[in-house]
Amino acid sequence: MTGKRQIKISCYLNLSACCKKLKKYDFSRKFLKKALQYAWHFQQDSRELLIYDELGLINYLIGDLY
Repeated sequence: MTGKRQIKISCYLNLSACCKKLKKYDFSRKFLKKALQYAWHFQQDSRELLIYDELGLINYLIGDLY
């Protein structure tokens, strides 16, 4: 079961990376938020930190700093 958990989170992270390269930052943020929900649900602390880092980068690129 752990493998499927990792795959779901990885899929959302990869979709987010694709959107980031295409400069579709809003979609990237949505995929990261979904990945974060899975990380919380499956208690994947290391993935959670990675997702927060990516969210911070996306917010920086958007200029949404507050």
